[in-house]
Order: sequence, then structure tokens, then C-alpha cells
Amino acid sequence: MSRRQKCSTCGKSCPATLNMCPTCHPTAESPHAKAQRMSKFGHKCWIVWTENGKSMAAPATAESLERAIAAVGPNGKFSGYMRSTGQGNILGPGVAAAWLSNAKAGFLNS
Repeated sequence: MSRRQKCSTCGKSCPATLNMCPTCHPTAESPHAKAQRMSKFGHKCWIVWTENGKSMAAPATAESLERAIAAVGPNGKFSGYMRSTGQGNILGPGVAAAWLSNAKAGFLNS
């Protein structure tokens, strides 16, 4: 069962993953769908994490990875989408640390 919340514009119930009502915002796209699309066609790895109850999506850079790791905690997990294929993965602490190391070295999204 998916969680629901109220749209700030119209007050209707909408999926919590969108953070906005599809009726009021017809171009609304979930962070996971955006990350998958952008990684597949934008040729960059993307990550999706939850911060303060809101799903966030961003290209996988050292800054965004550090922010995601800080938001989910030392044992938390978040999603990563591979560039060019859009393949989704769950990033645990070990894999997240490897992605962060690669991003700092310039191997990720180069």
C-alpha cells in the first residue's frame, strides 16, 4: 500500500513519491522515473534517496553522494541508476562508499 499526502496546491490526496498532485502538475514525474530516464538518455549515473520524508533525485556526484549518505545514515540504503542503461540498483553502505570514491577520483560520470 503506497503512502499518500495532500497536494499543497489543491489539497487533494496524491502519491507521496510524487510530492505533488498529478492533477495540478500534469508533468509530475516520480524521482525514480526521472532518475531512470535521465541516466538512460543523459549518459550520467543518478541516485535517489529520501531526505526529510521527501524523495530526492540528482546526478551521482561526490556532493550528492555525500548528501545521500548523510541523509540515510551509516547503514541506510538508497537507489542508484547506471548511465546509458538506466539499470536500477540498491546502494548499501559498501557500494555507496565505492561510488563516492569513484566520484572523487573522477571515474563516475566522466
